[in-house]
Amino acid sequence: AGLDWQVEPVKLYTRKVRAINEQPLTGSSDRDGLHWFTPLLDTKAMIRSDTGAVLGTVSDGYQAIQNQILFEFGDALQAASDEPVRYHSAGSLEGGRQTFVLAELGDGWTIGDDRHRKYLFTKTRHDGNGSMNSMGTDPRVICANTSRFAEDGADVVVRVTHTGNVMDKVSQAIAALNIVNKQAARYQEMMEQFATTHVNITTEVALSEYLYPKATTHGRTKRNEFMNLVIEELGHPAR
Repeated sequence: AGLDWQVEPVKLYTRKVRAINEQPLTGSSDRDGLHWFTPLLDTKAMIRSDTGAVLGTVSDGYQAIQNQILFEFGDALQAASDEPVRYHSAGSLEGGRQTFVLAELGDGWTIGDDRHRKYLFTKTRHDGNGSMNSMGTDPRVICANTSRFAEDGADVVVRVTHTGNVMDKVSQAIAALNIVNKQAARYQEMMEQFATTHVNITTEVALSEYLYPKATTHGRTKRNEFMNLVIEELGHPAR
């Protein structure tokens, strides 16, 4: 997955051209004889160890959640689960500002000819713009687009902040596992109901009447256009 690198905090300084006989500001130092360097208070940069790229700036109280922690969370899930937990995909986005791990929980289920799988998506940011988040997802996350799909569709997100000892919060990983299992059970039940429900024009029109009740004169035209479209589409032989 290319995640075998660390994020490292680096102190930030301002640099000002030194004027002749100029007295330094408090805390400044003359490192090259040409500039005054002044440390920025309560601010540091997060550097990617393998490339030296600056991923973001954070406060001094910020604790980095290293990439390996994502996998240690997965290991904690495995230890707490009654079913297999498999690492399915992992990677980085935005040059390493975001990193993620997708774990597959159990063996999933089949409805009709469709195979469904339970996934736990865990991601963190190294730029100071977010916590480490774990959530259940049906889409398989492998890129930025599928990451957004997973986040947009998440009903519940377990968040771990960049403060204190992250692995002391393993109980939150267990909470994430329980949430995913409950969500998956509800989703499976709903899909099974859908798979055994037969829809014809009569039931579709009734549903549309429920969703789009008879409107006032102002909204009636658009409603009738929609209803006619529904009937036309369902009644078309190719549908």
